[in-house]
Amino acid sequence: MPLLEICDWIENTQLSVYIRESQYFFTVAESIHTLAICAFVGSIWMLDFRLMGWGLRKASVEEVTSRVLPWTWSAFVIAAISGGLVLWSEPTKCYKSPSFRLKMLLIAFAGLNALFFHKSKSLERRAGALSFAFWVAVIFLGRATGYDF
Repeated sequence: MPLLEICDWIENTQLSVYIRESQYFFTVAESIHTLAICAFVGSIWMLDFRLMGWGLRKASVEEVTSRVLPWTWSAFVIAAISGGLVLWSEPTKCYKSPSFRLKMLLIAFAGLNALFFHKSKSLERRAGALSFAFWVAVIFLGRATGYDF
């Protein structure tokens, strides 16, 4: 079954219709998603700034990592769940959105960048700069998704 057909099917489920047509549900889910993204990206940027030498210079990279990662993962889970609900409400629109597709690709690249950094512990400055750039772009593309059509 092609992905577009799956999106069409999801869009016609009771949950999708409820989220989309509810007076408050979509707004609450989107607001929670936005707040979670702020916490998630904010915690990532703290580490990125340390990696690039822009802040928290008195703390080691390991210390900053150990302090922010619990916040990062908690915010990621909340952002993923709330973002999933927002996506579930309009999957066909998201499927057709170039901004959404690029956003998802950059999230994957940001994840690979983080995985590479945590496995190798090398090229700290470059890993921080790439991460920062990826997440800035993800935020812009997330906002652009709503205006693609």
